[in-house]
Amino acid sequence: MEGVPNRRRVLRTSGWLLALAVLGFVAWRAWQWFRPPPRLVPSRETTYLTEPARQDGTIDHAAAWRAAHCTGVTPENNGALLLCAAMGLELDRFSEEERAALPEVVTTFVPWAHWAFDHPDVLGRQPDDPVSDLDDAVEAFERGETNGPAAAAIRQWLAAMKEPLDLARRASERERFFVPFDGPLANHPHLDWRPVYVFLGLRLRAMCATANGDFAAACEELVATIRLVRLVGSFGFAECEMEFLGEAAAWQTARCAARLHGGITAAELAPLAAAAERTPFDARAGLMLEEHRIFFLDGLRALGRPAPGPAPDSSPRRRPSFESLFSRLDPNRLSRRLNEWFDRLDHATLDPAPWDERLRRLVQLRGDARRVGRAAKRGMLSSLLAGPDAVADAAADILASVFVAAVQRQVLELARCMAEADVAFAELAALAYAADSGRDPVSTEELDPVALARPFRDRLTGSPLQCRREAGGDLVVDGPVVDLLHRLEAVQNESETR
Repeated sequence: MEGVPNRRRVLRTSGWLLALAVLGFVAWRAWQWFRPPPRLVPSRETTYLTEPARQDGTIDHAAAWRAAHCTGVTPENNGALLLCAAMGLELDRFSEEERAALPEVVTTFVPWAHWAFDHPDVLGRQPDDPVSDLDDAVEAFERGETNGPAAAAIRQWLAAMKEPLDLARRASERERFFVPFDGPLANHPHLDWRPVYVFLGLRLRAMCATANGDFAAACEELVATIRLVRLVGSFGFAECEMEFLGEAAAWQTARCAARLHGGITAAELAPLAAAAERTPFDARAGLMLEEHRIFFLDGLRALGRPAPGPAPDSSPRRRPSFESLFSRLDPNRLSRRLNEWFDRLDHATLDPAPWDERLRRLVQLRGDARRVGRAAKRGMLSSLLAGPDAVADAAADILASVFVAAVQRQVLELARCMAEADVAFAELAALAYAADSGRDPVSTEELDPVALARPFRDRLTGSPLQCRREAGGDLVVDGPVVDLLHRLEAVQNESETR
């Protein structure tokens, strides 16, 4: 029986050792969570930008972005003030000098759909009529169906919007576009897609002028549209998406106007071609990806920090639980992992490869981000038990699953819009060649110097296109970029249905 007390003593000692081990583990985990997180060390792998630095050593992404966009902007060359005034936006961000030089604006721009709802008698609309009817009316007008009740209503809307649209045309003559703002990039004054409706108004005025027999005025409206689209897109972020959507729509409207007019000459096409920069895909996509990265990393710094200023009830400010947790994570580890995802986006989008391979990489990357993000959400409890480093990795993967999908959609949209714009531009140039030479071109390699000053190559595949007449008489083009356009549309539809 002497062994029984010994066994009890061993069990008791083992229990105490196990309890001490558990307590030690808990204390270690608690120390990991409540110790001050390490400072963010600026580098290409963490902050991406390494200057300018704030007093606390962090990188001021917003200051870097402003320096890149506002250098050389003056009250005389800034078109943002005129466009914002035309759209009825607040002008407090602009200087008194700029506002003093602004002409008095009596009528501000109202989008077509809003105007139609406010004037139901014009179209005989009922409150429960679908909005799609208004979109169909605009699409029909842009195709050249400029007669009928809906077309008459659009003409009435254009007449009512003459003052703000004329002001937008004046803005298109400026060289720069910048809306001042202070603080982080989250304060970037997004224009909420209002310029898109202004672009639409200018395009419809071009179709209206064409229907009235004044094709020269129509070309002037289209030149203003293309210039304004490019100008707004230079402001970055959401505005860059407006740019490539607006560019494609402008060239498609120009093609419809030329067909409605019965053709276009090289002299009429020249101002349109001069207004367009035709930035290559890789350059435009690279700039877009870089701005997304800078915007995201600047916003990441604000997480876990209380908003400035006293609390409304003068009580100590409390952070939301997620932000409080976020502030305990290692910013270097978190930023490094997020930058790895951005690097993968850059690789999938910009590394030279046939477009089938690029699309495969983009689709695979979106799928990888979705799977990793779901796994991180399901395993968050185990990550919390594993410590701050595991949570930082999981948080980065969850964030990546969101922004990778959003940026991939924009990349595909950019490629699709560039393809649509290049196809429309090539068909316009083919029409100009036919008008000036008296015969249809066989391919776009014949277009210079008769219709174009430089040889035509599309911006995605770098290939010439074949020209042919359809049974209806329209001169159209075929080639690699047309095939790619169909492929892009299929990939986008597949991504949206998942």
